[in-house]
Amino acid sequence: MPSGRGASGGGGSHFGGGGGSRRGGSSSGNSARYSRPMVFWFFGRRYYLPLGVSNAVRGLLSAALIMAIAFFMFFCFLRDNKGKLGTIVYDHNRYISMIEYAKENPDYQKEGVITAVKYNSYAKKYYFEYSIPMEGYGGYYYNGQFYTGNQLMGYTYSVYSAEEIKNFRLGQTLIFAVDSIPVTPITDSINFGYEDIPLSADGEYVQIKKRILLLSVVCAVLGAATLAILGVAVFKAVKNAKEKQEVAENCATKTDFKGEKVVRCAYCGSIMENGQGKCKNCGATIQPDDK
Repeated sequence: MPSGRGASGGGGSHFGGGGGSRRGGSSSGNSARYSRPMVFWFFGRRYYLPLGVSNAVRGLLSAALIMAIAFFMFFCFLRDNKGKLGTIVYDHNRYISMIEYAKENPDYQKEGVITAVKYNSYAKKYYFEYSIPMEGYGGYYYNGQFYTGNQLMGYTYSVYSAEEIKNFRLGQTLIFAVDSIPVTPITDSINFGYEDIPLSADGEYVQIKKRILLLSVVCAVLGAATLAILGVAVFKAVKNAKEKQEVAENCATKTDFKGEKVVRCAYCGSIMENGQGKCKNCGATIQPDDK
């Protein structure tokens, strides 16, 4: 029998943040962060980006990564909601077919009684619960509760407005289509009036369609932002890339006439002066191991 999908959304479970304390610990002197230009190869040639440009490109790539992760998360939400929408459409068509079959086979038509009228706050629509007589059953479980007697319990989807639900009252008898004879605790059922209700009247269908539209817009914005940021990063990298070999050849004329060891920057190839801790050409901070 149809069940209110909105009921599953009221769990209100929390995913705790964990609250784990950050691991402290002093950092040693060797763990100091050195500034290094970005280096890459293209068609067998090595290129580098000046330190300032490198930091800007790193920032852009980090932003693009965050955007990409957000896009993936929202895309998963979008896909999940599209799946739910497909389930609603499938259920609607299946119950319409059940009603049509019951019309052609009167044995599959059963009387039932409205037992409750309720409001689905998520769907913003009303629905009612009902019972259909069974034979040969003294009791059974339904929605986690044990019911005595020989009544099959069910409920409609949340498809009725405040005005429409006034047409239904407790104790009212309606005709229901069932999918099995005799009626058992696992018999599926639907009220005959459901065939006159379009999908656009289903509260959950409407809410999910709104959510899909919103998620689609968010995914489009995040996707475009990710591509735009990557484009800017690539543009800055291409525009400011310098070939190491060319710089090294230009600096090669600066030979040390005293015969002392010549130290070159590992990133751009520029000659380093004694005691120099930062490359004047590309801005790289030189570690002792680099000299």
